[in-house]
Amino acid sequence: MRFREVFPMLLSRLKIDPKKIFMGGNSGAALRAFRYSYQIDWPWAGIYSNGGWLGSTSPAFYANPPMYRAGMRVAIVNGDKDHANRTIDKDTQALLKRKCKVALFAFEGGHQKPPTTAQEKAFSWLLEREEFIEE
Repeated sequence: MRFREVFPMLLSRLKIDPKKIFMGGNSGAALRAFRYSYQIDWPWAGIYSNGGWLGSTSPAFYANPPMYRAGMRVAIVNGDKDHANRTIDKDTQALLKRKCKVALFAFEGGHQKPPTTAQEKAFSWLLEREEFIEE
């Protein structure tokens, strides 16, 4: 079975508020989370994207991006030397078109696991804990 078939079945067995479910991961897992946000009809709360991107550099893609879930919170957690940074501005604009809230949490480094402090700030922001939002 694929995630799309298993996911609703799994949630039906758990006592979880479906509007508080986030997806995410590192690199390709973050890319997959973005794709699931439009492939699986669900009220996704947001995405944690470490070293991830929307998956294209094509101007046509950004002119008419997929219908990402509207209103999500998206935390982009990238090293300052990460190759995924080449599309942050375009990715952010595509997500803002879908009324998503997007925040960048940068750290020194490349395409790697971020330090715990960067992860904590991103997860706190995703969960709307205002004391961790940086100006």
